[in-house]
Amino acid sequence: MENVSTKRLIYLIALFVMFTLITACDATPIKEAIIGKWVNGGGGAIEFRADGTGVIPAVGDIPAYSFNYTFKDDSHIELNMVGLTGSVVEIRITGDQMTWINQAENVQFVYSRAK
Repeated sequence: MENVSTKRLIYLIALFVMFTLITACDATPIKEAIIGKWVNGGGGAIEFRADGTGVIPAVGDIPAYSFNYTFKDDSHIELNMVGLTGSVVEIRITGDQMTWINQAENVQFVYSRAK
């Protein structure tokens, strides 16, 4: 009976280690994961460049905006653009989906990585 319990414990430890390794391999730092163009279901888009700049392309009557961004921590960025400086938003990236949360304005947008 003791042999079965030992095998079960070893099996559970092996599963745990495998799960941990798989999860760790998929974790791209947000500073790298955010780079690129993102689109949302409403026709909006946003592009983050590796040099800390970005652009929100024009949509209809809304003009294009260029911006600078810096990371406040692992999940928050600060945006600076004409007419809007120091706006901090929470960013969550899972695979090819980015969720943009602005607590101050109580808004949330979901973007998909442009293909």
